[in-house]
Amino acid sequence: MKLIFGNSINKLFAYLFFYMVFSGFTYLFESWLIYNFFYAKEFSHFVTYNIHICYYFLFCILMWKDLYSLNYHYFLKYESKWVIFKNISVTFIVIFNMVFFMLFFDFIFGWNYLIQEYLLEILVTLVLDTLFIILAHVLQFLWIHHLVRLGFLQKNVLIVGEPDERFPIMDFFVNIISTNIYTGTLYMKEGQFYFRNPENKEVPVTPDAFKKLIFSLKIGEVMLFMNRNMDSETIFKIVNFCRLYSIGYYLVPDISNLPKRSFWKSDFYYIPLIERYATNRDSVTFITFKRLFDLVVASLSLLLVFPVAFLIALAIKLEDGGPVFFVRNRVGKNGKIIKFYKFRSMVPNADVLKNTLLKYNMRKGPLFKMKNDPRITRIGKLLRRHSLDELPQLLNVLKGDMSLIGPRPHLVSEVAAYSHKDVIRLDCIPGIACYPQIYGRDTLSFRKWVNMDILYRKKWSIGLDLNIFFRCLRIAIFVR
Repeated sequence: MKLIFGNSINKLFAYLFFYMVFSGFTYLFESWLIYNFFYAKEFSHFVTYNIHICYYFLFCILMWKDLYSLNYHYFLKYESKWVIFKNISVTFIVIFNMVFFMLFFDFIFGWNYLIQEYLLEILVTLVLDTLFIILAHVLQFLWIHHLVRLGFLQKNVLIVGEPDERFPIMDFFVNIISTNIYTGTLYMKEGQFYFRNPENKEVPVTPDAFKKLIFSLKIGEVMLFMNRNMDSETIFKIVNFCRLYSIGYYLVPDISNLPKRSFWKSDFYYIPLIERYATNRDSVTFITFKRLFDLVVASLSLLLVFPVAFLIALAIKLEDGGPVFFVRNRVGKNGKIIKFYKFRSMVPNADVLKNTLLKYNMRKGPLFKMKNDPRITRIGKLLRRHSLDELPQLLNVLKGDMSLIGPRPHLVSEVAAYSHKDVIRLDCIPGIACYPQIYGRDTLSFRKWVNMDILYRKKWSIGLDLNIFFRCLRIAIFVR
């Protein structure tokens, strides 16, 4: 799509041309049907409307392909001002289209009387077509903004190497809701690595500084600029490291040998690429499917379990008179603090009692697990056996703080115990269930738990989420 249509102006005219030609043939076919089946008006309308449905479907696919083929950063940056211009242009094309084909039919076929008779229907069709295009485009625009506000598609970007001055580097970081955040530049000069932060302060660093910067700055994407100071071995190591830890990167060619004369002296409108490695976490399509799946399943589940949830809340209240819900701060996507909801399964002062029970902890690390924990209530034991205490987290899913499938959100104190590379776990939106809920749950050490979450981050796909979802559902219903 990008190679066919080129820049945004060419895409606009390609869409308008597509619309004019397709709708022109549609109206021509409709007029032919009315002319030849004058007494079969219902049939002609049935065929025409089905043509329009196919047209809507095809146009939506074309628009989504356009969105998906572009980096969403550019969509967020430019689309807010382009959406009005595009749709106004489409409206004018529609009006021109209508007038042109009416005059064409009148001149060639002498259908003036027929067009006058059906003028209102043609006008209504044109208006509905235009409104549909505007609505579809605006909904796409609003949806991707919704995803970004939930924390998806936002990432810190590290530049490695010295970009050519003709590249529009800073345009890559100028957007309305910070999908790309510039964290600094790592480059080599006279055999020594230097790191330049956003405030333009330079400090010398060791050759292995790349790995440390990736984790300490929570880098989600790397822009690797090839130049004469970057040897092939260094580039190979950086690319392998990014793929090992599922970190996206852009591999940009060295254009320093291009003469700065003629048209090469001009600034580039885009950054040319040799390779673009993008993870599934950076896919608008995959994230859209995940979010829609969460919304549909969470909404239906809440409706189905509402009577059960009401009885659970009543039982908790009657047992000891304490609060029904257990609410605690947890660390969500990108380090954001979220409110985490559960049905209370312990006594109200469980946190105070925990300090006296730490010597009985059966797990290594900051996670606490004790056999026959005296803090768990009678109702709590039943809830935990079938994971019913997790039901309120469906509200977290609807809010967008969590997903059905993803690493369990940790406490602030648990995140503080992360190693330097464990922070990449926070790239994922937290979930109700993940690998640890299948392979051991409470029996796993903190280290194994975090490693499983990092593995999930690397392998994430829609198929993996569905696999974990159905396996956890089976465990919750049949195993416990």
